[in-house]
Amino acid sequence: MLEEKKEEKDWGENSQEESRVTFEESEEKKEQQERFKNLLALTILLGGIVVGSFFVDIAQFFAGRGYSQKALKNMEVFQDEKNNKTWVAYPDPVIEVTALTVSEEEAKECPNCDATEVAKWIKRFLPTMVVKTVTADSQEGKQLIKKHNLTVVPSLVFAKEIDQTSFYKEEAKILFQEQADKYVLDIVGMGAPVGKYLSMPEIRETDPVIGNREAEVKLIVYSDYQCPFCSKYFEEIVAVAKEFKDQVALTYKDFPLDFHPQAMNAALAARCANEQGSDKFWNLSEVLYAKQKDWESSTGKEAFKSYARQVGLDLAKYDQCMEDDKYLKEIQEDVTEARAYGVSGTPASFIGDNFAGGVVTKEKIKEMIQLQLEK
Repeated sequence: MLEEKKEEKDWGENSQEESRVTFEESEEKKEQQERFKNLLALTILLGGIVVGSFFVDIAQFFAGRGYSQKALKNMEVFQDEKNNKTWVAYPDPVIEVTALTVSEEEAKECPNCDATEVAKWIKRFLPTMVVKTVTADSQEGKQLIKKHNLTVVPSLVFAKEIDQTSFYKEEAKILFQEQADKYVLDIVGMGAPVGKYLSMPEIRETDPVIGNREAEVKLIVYSDYQCPFCSKYFEEIVAVAKEFKDQVALTYKDFPLDFHPQAMNAALAARCANEQGSDKFWNLSEVLYAKQKDWESSTGKEAFKSYARQVGLDLAKYDQCMEDDKYLKEIQEDVTEARAYGVSGTPASFIGDNFAGGVVTKEKIKEMIQLQLEK
């Protein structure tokens, strides 16, 4: 009897164990079934996306409403026959450009102020550029002028990414000046006409002047002592300035060209002469141009000392000034200023608010001054 109870007890325990195992197996199967359902749903979803994308591409293609990146990824040339347009793949990034221009009304009076033609020309070589126009008299235009030191209309300011383009690297680097993390196109340097100047170069307190420093009409000449064309021009514009006396102010600014090895030393010599008096500057400048062929093949600064002696400079002061490169910074400032106004060669002159590139005859200089005086 006891044995029977024991067997009944064992059977009961075994029955409970089997029930527990069966329950666990049932739960595991449910979990597996749930995972399978989730996996199946995910497979259907992904498959639907792929198939859906395929049908979207096909639908868009036939409907002409757009084209997916996948469809265009490996295409070099794509033609949209419906809209009669063709797209070409370029390795260059999109370049944002801000064009400084004038209003449509002002453009009627100043056709060269319109930035459209310049932008079109550049776009032939840089098709990825996207142009936004602002007028010089708008708030945005004024901020652009101030931030990037713009001096002319039209002006084009390019995003910094332009230095990643083949156009910039291979052909056009010399046409751009970096300003405040952007690149400003040298309108004058590329041969495009300037519509108008937003400001004129100023005469500094230390600049040498012939005539009346406060005169309304200012003649500002950027020149290079080693430039053969500048020699005759210097002589003529000085003569004209003396004729007009106090009606004009003539000043000389330095623009020594890189391919003239002694131009910088000659400019330093003239600046050191100016330290001893404006008349000393003009006298030494006259000698430097007159003796240009004698010193242009020399090297170093020693060749200019005899001319300093000739015009009566204090040689001790002159020698120290030359040794210290005392006015190098001023000369470099002249160069920077000139480039900001689009000057790329010498001689270059501002006669009032008119720019004259290259040599201008004495008669033409007089005519331009007279027109300025009559304004």
